[in-house]
Amino acid sequence: MSTTEFDRTSAAAPATRGARHFGSQPGLVLACAVLVLVIGWAVLPEVFSGQSPIEGVAMERFQSPGWHHLFGTDELGRDLYARVVHGASLSLRAATIAIVLAFVTGTVFGLVAGFFGGFSTR
Repeated sequence: MSTTEFDRTSAAAPATRGARHFGSQPGLVLACAVLVLVIGWAVLPEVFSGQSPIEGVAMERFQSPGWHHLFGTDELGRDLYARVVHGASLSLRAATIAIVLAFVTGTVFGLVAGFFGGFSTR
């Protein structure tokens, strides 16, 4: 066995091992699928819900769940599934903004503290 063959085999081994481990865990695969679905709902709510979350139809008030309204309708005839999907979009945006602000603020404070020293270095 030459050196190049050994390097190729050792480099591919961790990736193959990880893929086998991922595929052998049905709970992990299901959790990742649900996570991808929820993020898909939040990123593209119009694709997953064809109805408006704001506009209601007075004749469809308090409909029970069915094929036309997956979660039913509320007192104004608004589709509850559409409201949940569009609400997930707003929640994901708010969480992303909070994470970015925390990351930027923490980075700035860390750089200033590391450069000037002070209370944290005593």
